[in-house]
Amino acid sequence: MSPHEWKHAAEVAVSAGIAASDAICGHVLGYKVASESHSDAVAALRLASNDDTAKHLRALLEAKSAQS
Repeated sequence: MSPHEWKHAAEVAVSAGIAASDAICGHVLGYKVASESHSDAVAALRLASNDDTAKHLRALLEAKSAQS
């Protein structure tokens, strides 16, 4: 794959992870985080799931920041 294709694949993976987090929070907590703060999203996912799952979201959000 070309560098452009790898970058696009990473962007899609990050978007999918964020969407999954929103779905989990929506189902378990009854809401999804609308805040721009990544730490708010990670905290909500920790409440809805567990520390391990939240750790993976944090890694995806850090990758998103690195891609920008």
